[in-house]
Amino acid sequence: MAPRLAVHGAFSPDERYTKEDIADLVEFARLHGVRLVPEIDTPAHAGSWCDGHPEICPAPDCREPLRYARNCRPLPRSLLTIAGLFLGLC
Repeated sequence: MAPRLAVHGAFSPDERYTKEDIADLVEFARLHGVRLVPEIDTPAHAGSWCDGHPEICPAPDCREPLRYARNCRPLPRSLLTIAGLFLGLC
């Protein structure tokens, strides 16, 4: 899931981390006694997830998979997909 989110959810290719970037950050943190804590900006930016995973969007006119509104209700598969992303970080 994460690679498609990075490709489709970033504003540009320059605004995402590569595997090498992450490895460098992990090594820098290790050398300096810093703990890295991953952040996934939700629910505010969950709408960009629909670009990488359109199957989790509740409807074509609802591009926010975590929004509760008149025409927007999170789908069970949306919640399972998002839960899987968070569990993958644990």
